Amino acid sequence: MIVTISGWRAVLYPENANYILRNNAVSWRRLSECDRAQRDDVFAALRRACTQPAVLTR
Repeated sequence: MIVTISGWRAVLYPENANYILRNNAVSWRRLSECDRAQRDDVFAALRRACTQPAVLTR
């Protein structure tokens, strides 16, 4: 969603495109990492995360 919305906003506000798109490289890199992830590894990580005790912060 970040890359889609920021791309759309950069078209709407070209004078602020550099500012709007400043984090897109990181977002694209993370999407690429998700694309390379193996399905079974993702499910295992989600299962581990769901069995962890809740961490409450203030």
